Amino acid sequence: MNLGMLLYLAVLFVALTPGVLLRIPPKSSLLVAAAVHAVVFALVYHFTYKMVYRFTTEGFTTKERFEGEVEEEEEPESAAAMY
Repeated sequence: MNLGMLLYLAVLFVALTPGVLLRIPPKSSLLVAAAVHAVVFALVYHFTYKMVYRFTTEGFTTKERFEGEVEEEEEPESAAAMY
């Protein structure tokens, strides 16, 4: 796991702790609120981890995303063609 993903998980965990940003459902017990926030954390992570992972490993600019082209790798010359 890279440092960017670790930072993302830490921020997501703190933000979705009951009572930090919101408390779902309001006026519920601590256990129910923690269970609901755990499910929300799992859903948010599930739907965003690929995007965050790509961003933390590749960054914003890649040739594939902006030009729609994939660079082709040059094939190594065979030994028979060299002689």
